[in-house]
Amino acid sequence: MWPNLCREAAAHSSLHALFSFGRRLHGLHTVAWSFPGGKLEEGEHLFLVVNQGDYSFKGSAFVRGGIFDRIRIQQGLREITFRDTDYWNVSDLYGDDAPEITEGALFVVREGRLDPGAPFELVFLSSKYDQRGAFTREFHEFTHPHALPKGLWIADEPVVVGIPWRQAWRNRVPEVVVLCLYLTFVTGVFMARRYTTADPKRIERLHLASLVFGFLVVGVWMRAQPSVTQILTAVGSVLDEWRWSLFLSEPAIFILWIFTMGVSLVWGRGVFCGWVCPYGALSELAFKITHAFGWESLELPDRIHSKLKYLRYVILFALIGVFLWDAILAEQLAEIEPFKSTFLVPAWTRHWGFLAWWAFLLALSFVSFRPFCRYVCPLGGGLALMSSFRPSGPYRRQFCSACTICTRGCEPRAIGPDGVIDPRECLSCMDCEATYRNEMVCPPLVGIARLSVREELTTQQEAKLEALRSDARDV
Repeated sequence: MWPNLCREAAAHSSLHALFSFGRRLHGLHTVAWSFPGGKLEEGEHLFLVVNQGDYSFKGSAFVRGGIFDRIRIQQGLREITFRDTDYWNVSDLYGDDAPEITEGALFVVREGRLDPGAPFELVFLSSKYDQRGAFTREFHEFTHPHALPKGLWIADEPVVVGIPWRQAWRNRVPEVVVLCLYLTFVTGVFMARRYTTADPKRIERLHLASLVFGFLVVGVWMRAQPSVTQILTAVGSVLDEWRWSLFLSEPAIFILWIFTMGVSLVWGRGVFCGWVCPYGALSELAFKITHAFGWESLELPDRIHSKLKYLRYVILFALIGVFLWDAILAEQLAEIEPFKSTFLVPAWTRHWGFLAWWAFLLALSFVSFRPFCRYVCPLGGGLALMSSFRPSGPYRRQFCSACTICTRGCEPRAIGPDGVIDPRECLSCMDCEATYRNEMVCPPLVGIARLSVREELTTQQEAKLEALRSDARDV
């Protein structure tokens, strides 16, 4: 009843685990237990962790309202972390065979995330002073498998232990279908650019609809926010051992990555970053709200912007370098992305530092166009490098090198003084291509339209019309 975590971990902390269960999960008959927080609902389970060692599993950095980062449950490909909001302190154990403990904690695992009939691993993250610096520490993970004795639960049907990623796909069929339909819609917008960009209002409405859907459905509902951590995982898999199960365990994320790789190689990273990315959508929607009320946007001078836009590449390669040295540290540093605080973990349950960073970026998004995306995002940096040589960017005319209409309206500042679009900066809003087709805005098209309606043209006007048609040719 009180198994040791593992022999190697004994020098750091001897942890033990005991279960009491909710009423029913996956056909398992269980007992409804009362506990200090009330009564367990269906799909909820109590998980007790006790410690006999000298090192605390709560950690010296633990604060009320935070997350226990030193212990977690790993069940198949599902990782279960504990939060302070579902935690009660246990100071002692009572019973004839109960061991003496130094600390204990009672957690509630909610939303049916734990399958009590399947094996799991209790993971403990240990650290010690490494004598290499005043505040540097060496970290080690210790894991030990656990499985409840079959006498403690009864299954309605035989429990079939399948491949975890296949079960994940079966459980998320509705999300997969909705996501595929949405990505098909976005792909269709770009494949039918002659139609979708023929009317500036049409492409604007399609873009806005995609942003709202990406934020609310892909981000809030599906919680499918791709991250630079997947790039780090891919790097580690290439150098060590490629395991498809690592990527297939999250169906929505896997589909998004397949989509992103494909569209980035054809149209550039802007299809994902500018149309689909949940956090990017949140940032742009925040800017659009204040912009609609006439707020002036804050923009950096060109001399600063031209240098700061490379910061995201520095962050990306720094994270990869740290990952090759210490994977755990790299994952911690990857929280420069505010994605977890936005979609995965309630911001108010996080450390105040994460909350402050998240709030700062969101507040800045109301007065500046996508500040995180343009200057900081390491994921965007990786995709930008991939799309450097996209074969199908927005259409341009010869006249574009002498015109600044599109340049002035380009919020990502992707169009240079010579009219050339930088594919690494372009977010594929398609406003410039809508202008390219607009006979009421594009200067050579305006001139051609005005001269073409005249019945007779002077020699000078014919020469001007020919020059305009030359300017209107594609480059």
